[in-house]
Amino acid sequence: MSSKSGTSAGSSSSNRYPEEIRRQAVDLFSSSLPEYKTRQATAKCAAALLGVRCFDTVLSCVRRSEMHSGARVGITAESTEELRRLRSENAELKRANAILRAASVFFAAGLGRPPNKILSFPIFQAHLQRQR
Repeated sequence: MSSKSGTSAGSSSSNRYPEEIRRQAVDLFSSSLPEYKTRQATAKCAAALLGVRCFDTVLSCVRRSEMHSGARVGITAESTEELRRLRSENAELKRANAILRAASVFFAAGLGRPPNKILSFPIFQAHLQRQR
């Protein structure tokens, strides 16, 4: 379950059911688990009681809740969001480095001698004669 209402990283159906229904699904699943032989049977019962079409949705809510509580290994929504942000920042920094690298090559090539077009202006000709 995510900390924000109705949001979850990477889940296209994250807004299909409100956060309250998701919490109820997890609570109902947890309380009903000893009564059924399998997790799927428990999820089917919880889905039917809550009016959720697919029991996989209930299992998904339970898995997400278990990951956030630390009972199941996985990546939390907060970690996923931070990873997405860091990847975006990394890509931006790589673009900036490429621009700076290209600029340094451009300016390093021009430091030895000014381009010929600039030298053709009379003001630069006078300056070059004074330097000699």
